[in-house]
Formats: sequence, C-alpha cells, structure tokens
Amino acid sequence: MFLSLPFNGNGQVLECRSPEPTPQEVAAREARIKEIKRGRVGGRLTSDYYTFVPIRFHVIRRSNGTGGATGGDVNNALLAINREYRQSGLQFYLAGSGPHYINSNTFYDYEYSEEDDLTQVNDVNDAVNVYVVGTLNFQSSNVTGYAYYPSVLASSNRVFVRADRLADGRTLPHELGHYFNLLHTFYNNTNPNVSLRELVTRTAGANCDTAGDLLCDTPADPYGLVGANTSGCSYTGTVRDANGDLYQPALNNMMSYYYLCGNSFTAGQYDRIQDGLLLRTASNNEYTLDFPALPLVPTQLIATQTSSGVQVTFSDPGSGESGFILERSVGNAASYTPIVGLNPDVTAYLDATVSTNTLYYYRVRVANGVQYSAEDTAMVDLFYCKPSYSSPCSPVYIADFLLTKNAETLVSRLNSGCGTASYSDFTSAAAPVVAGQNYSFTARAVSGGNGTFFPQHLSIWLDANANGIFEASELLFQSTSSNNMSPNVSGSISIPASAAIGPTRLRVRSRFRDEGLVEDPCGPLQFGEAEDYTLNIQAPGPAPTTLDLKVLLEGAYRANTGLMITTLNQRGLLPGQTPVGSSATATPPGQPYQGSPWNYTGSESVSNYQANAVDWVLVSLRANSPSVNNTVFRTAALVLNNGQVAMIGTSPNLPEGQAYYIVIEHRNHLGVLSETAVPIQNGTLSYDFTTQNSYTDTNPISVGQKQIGMVFAMHCCDGNKNLPDEDFVINASDYLLWLSANGAFDIYSKADFDMDAQISAFDKLVWNTNNGKFTLVGRQ
Repeated sequence: MFLSLPFNGNGQVLECRSPEPTPQEVAAREARIKEIKRGRVGGRLTSDYYTFVPIRFHVIRRSNGTGGATGGDVNNALLAINREYRQSGLQFYLAGSGPHYINSNTFYDYEYSEEDDLTQVNDVNDAVNVYVVGTLNFQSSNVTGYAYYPSVLASSNRVFVRADRLADGRTLPHELGHYFNLLHTFYNNTNPNVSLRELVTRTAGANCDTAGDLLCDTPADPYGLVGANTSGCSYTGTVRDANGDLYQPALNNMMSYYYLCGNSFTAGQYDRIQDGLLLRTASNNEYTLDFPALPLVPTQLIATQTSSGVQVTFSDPGSGESGFILERSVGNAASYTPIVGLNPDVTAYLDATVSTNTLYYYRVRVANGVQYSAEDTAMVDLFYCKPSYSSPCSPVYIADFLLTKNAETLVSRLNSGCGTASYSDFTSAAAPVVAGQNYSFTARAVSGGNGTFFPQHLSIWLDANANGIFEASELLFQSTSSNNMSPNVSGSISIPASAAIGPTRLRVRSRFRDEGLVEDPCGPLQFGEAEDYTLNIQAPGPAPTTLDLKVLLEGAYRANTGLMITTLNQRGLLPGQTPVGSSATATPPGQPYQGSPWNYTGSESVSNYQANAVDWVLVSLRANSPSVNNTVFRTAALVLNNGQVAMIGTSPNLPEGQAYYIVIEHRNHLGVLSETAVPIQNGTLSYDFTTQNSYTDTNPISVGQKQIGMVFAMHCCDGNKNLPDEDFVINASDYLLWLSANGAFDIYSKADFDMDAQISAFDKLVWNTNNGKFTLVGRQ
C-alpha cells in the first residue's frame, strides 16, 4: 500500500491519488506491533538517546548529468528530517559518502509504472531508499511524492520525492511519516462505515483511539468534505461529524494536507513513529536498517561569539565524509537541535540566530556518521540581529540621516551611500541623548533631497532596555502612506523615560514603498537598507517633583462618610496648636517622628492647620528595591480627611522617569509600601494606597492593609514603637500602652488608636481586631 502526494500549481494543496490502506491492513499492522512491542533493538545504531536510521538518497538526473537535486538539497533535506524527527528519538544519517546519482532521461521524468525498472538494480537492503526524481507522474497526475507503509517486503522500503520538493521541509518528513506508519489526519473520514470515521469529541463517546488516524491528540480532520473550508491558515468550515459537532482540525499538522500552515507532529505521532520503527526493524523483514555508519568524528570544535553571531569551526576528520550536521542546544546540553547541514569539506559556520544573554552549546557529526564531536559553548553577551535584503543596493537605500535636538546635531550621515549587503554599521560613535526627551530626525532617499530617488517606507527602533532585541514596544517611528521618504521624511522620536542608562542601539530601516511598511527590524526584505547607530542614554537631571499620594488611617476612617475624623485638629491637639480645652496640654510644635524608630530630624512644622487635616505621616522614597537601606528621601507631611497627603516641606529633586518605592508610616499604625516601584511622570510621583493593598511579599509575609468596604486603610494600634522588636507589630505591648493611658482625654497620644482625642474602650476594641498583625515595612 502506498501514498501519493500531488502538487498543484499554487503549492498550497496536497491530495492523495492512491488508495489509503484498508481498515483491515491497518488492523493487521497494529496487531503486529503488539507482537513485537516487548522491545527489540538489534540491527540499529544508537547514540545518546537517539536511534539512528540510514538513508540512501538516489538522485536521478538527466542522461547528460544535468538537473536533479544538488548535494546542498540533500544536506538540507537531511537537516529537515533530523529536526522534525528529533523528538521521536530518531535521527538519520546518509548511507554512503554522498548521494547515489543515476543519469537517465527515462527515470528523470518518472512514471509510477516504471518503479520496478528503476529500483530493481538500485535498491539497497540496509537503508531507507529515497528516490529523488525530476518529475513524478502517478496515474496521469503530477505528484510530489509517495511512500509505502511498513511491510516485510523489500518493495516497501522506498520513498519517492520530486527534486523541487526535496528540501521544502514538508514533503520528505510527511512521506517518512507514512514510512513509519503514520496515517493522514483525515484517514477514513468518508468511509461508508460511519463507525470508522473519527468523531470530534474527546470526552464521553470518543473513538479517536480506534478510528481515523488512531490518535487522540490530532483533532478529527474533515479535509476533502463538502463545507470543510479554510481561509489562509484558519479553518472556516461548517461541516459537522456524525454527532453534529463542528470540526476544528489542526491545520499545522505534518500529516494533514494544509500544506503552507505548518509542519508539526504531536506527541502521539512521535510515539506512533517509534511503533513504526519496530515494524521497520522486525527480524523477518526482507531488508534491514543497519548500513554501516562512517566511524569518523570531527575534532577541535570551537564556538566563539563575534559581532555577527557565533562562529563555529571544527576540523575535518578525513576523507569519506558526505558533509556535516551541526547541532545547537540552548541553556544546557540536554536539548540539541540540528541547525544546519554543511557540504563536504565545509568546516565553519556563522550562527546568526542567537540572542543576547544566552548560553549556547554546539556539537557536530559527519552526515554519514552517528558519533558526535566534543561540544563547545559560547556565552552570547550583547548581540544584535543583522537584517538582510534579497536585492541589496539596487539602488534603494538611505542616503542621509540626521538626528538633532534644538540647534544641536547629534547624528549627521550625509551621502553615506549603500552599506555592504544593504546594511551600514555606524555604531562606533555614540550620540548623547537624555531619557524622557524628544529628538528630531530627517531621513532622505537621495542626498540633500534633490535628484532621482526611489520612495521608501522607514521605521526606527531603539533597544531601550539594552537586551539586544528590538521589541515591538521599542518601535519609535513608522512611516505612513502620507509621510514617507519621498524623498524626505522628518519626525520626532521620544527616548523612553524608563530606558536603560548607557549606550544602546538605534536601528533605522527602509523598504521600497510599494512593498509595504517596515514592520520587522531583522527579517529579510527585498529592497531597502538598514543603518545602526549608537545612542548613549543619560539620566535626566534632578527636578522638583510633586508627590501626589493618598492613604487612609483605620480608626480615624468612617465608612458612612468615606472620610477620616479630624478630632485632634478640632481640639487643637496637633503639634504646635493651642488646645481648645483649658485642661489640655499643648503638643510641642514640629513633626512627631524625631524619636525611635524613625529618628527623622526634619524641620517641618505647622501652627495654623487647615480644617481638614487629620494628623502627621512620614513619607519615604526608596530606589532600586523596597529595602529601607535604599531610602533616598523622607519628609513629614499631613494627611487630610479624604486621604490626600499634603506636603509641608520642600519637594524632592528627582530625575524624570526614575521609579521609586513609596512608604508611608504613622505614629500608631503599621506602615505601607507600594507594591511596585512607581515612575515619575510629568514631574509627579502618584500613588493611591486607598485603592490597592500594600506590598506584602516579605519573609515572613507582612499583613498589608485592612480592607474596609471598597477601600484599604493602614492597620491601627501599633502605638508602642520604642522597644526592640516591638516596633511594626501589634501585640501586648500596645495593649499595655493603652491600659496605662485608659481614661485620658484631650490628649495627643499614641494610645489613642481611633484618633478621637480620648483613650477609651473603643481603642481597645480596635486593638483586639488587629492583635498579632505585623509588617516588615520600615525595617526590611
């Protein structure tokens, strides 16, 4: 039984022209797998955790030696199947020192009926025979290839592929799927016996393990049914299965016929490939898969980072090698993947597909061997992709580029011409810029903006976080249909306020306007040019910063009004006020945080309080981390009855765009800390503690704030902050503080937990609800 894969003119649809296996044939192979499942490994070559399978490529050319697949095509095909089958535990090596060339006009334009004549003198019995023909005709249809399902017969040990489809990354892996017993994802979907049609459901009543392709991780596929429509690589069909369920096929599956939508196997298919290998290596087969591998091993492999990527070199082990397979693993040596097939005697490769701050492992083997070289590693620090153009300097390029700030010119590249392969590296000189500021640019398609030109689109990226990647969020400018290089385009770019301080890369890239916008900083384009520059990003100078903060104090907060009481203010008990009550003692002027544990010596002082002032709080800003050791600014301020914090002292001078953790403390409440560092925006640092809980990710976990209805408030009743290990915790020491002052009134006291100017049972009631709570804010 065999499968054929026709190729239509647009290259998007593959159809089967030969009979699918009958259900009886499928059942017979399943039964045979069960017989030999106990594990037979004899006759196969293994290395690491792979099973190696030899492949003999028979390349048919015209009688004069022209046409047919090249050695490079064969190496690329070998690379593709090694990539696709790696997760199945299979890897492939060439049987022989190179392809077996057959010069024949007759077989170059191959007809299926000629199979016996072609193969009887060319088949090998110890490797997979892959015949690569110029054209392939099957029963009057042009097809891309066909393969046989596993059988004991030597005639099943063959795969046929058209030369122009050999290295497409799809046809040969698909055909080998059949060779190793994989069915199409749509198998039996038109079978008259409805019970053999795969149902969509994977819950009760599912038949995915007994119908269709016998796999439950490949969705039922309606390919070929009326109404099974697609739009590009999206399924838009309306056809339903026997249960009335809509199909949702996987268009990216290797064994489907949605040709341009991906080439993926599932875990179930990988397992089934292993079962197919058991059939292919059964002891009663008329063929084996044990062609001797070349025992040569490449040596002296060295991987070195360069400005263009990782340069890998190694020594050729000697004559007889048919090329090389270079493999790479990312981060560790546990997941090698083939990345390139090299022709014979080529012992160097530049890996330009690396990323910044990544460790890479490399190893290599000869294409007709199974033993790997010793591995080497390369730690890629900072690396930028190099864009490419298929028609470089033709003559679509960036003639002039200028970057200015007011009257100062920072970058001036005039009449620079076209760089090598349409890429110009101007990174040796760094232009100084300031985070958070705007700069003007001009780009021209012809120097000076006068003369013949080709209109171009333009995009500008800045690696703002200096990670070596131009991310989508780092696109600073993109031209439009009305604003492009025709021949001049001018605009403004803004250096993000959060940009990493120091040198980083600016990429300016153009594209012939008729081809569309420049949307990819790295990928291949046809016409245009890319230019790279270095910008040295500097931190903005400090400037007066407004603190816009809100916080609520439990005890003083009244849920029925949404405000805090101002009793201490009304009774004249705040520091520096004259008491209303004749028997009350005036509170000394100045802010109340001079003592332990704050030891803040600021001179903030008020004698004439605004009517809605509640009490004093202490505000701190911490840079880089929430640790108290990173405190860069403190000030005492007033909290108003709506939670707004009113600044009394001088505003801090801080750089625009920098971010800070915000801390607010109170003399008898647990402190609060912003969950994240808050950036300064437009000269203002804003944070509202009343709408979100305080930061609690400490060890042990801090309590955060108390939620009262829809708002959050600082936990009250931490009045005793003088003793070691008693500050920032609500416990018996605070109770004793209350007990010693119970009954006092008209007093500014830390024991007045509800802030009503008297110490009473109400204060103890609030303490009861919070006893045992603590926070590391303030001492972490």
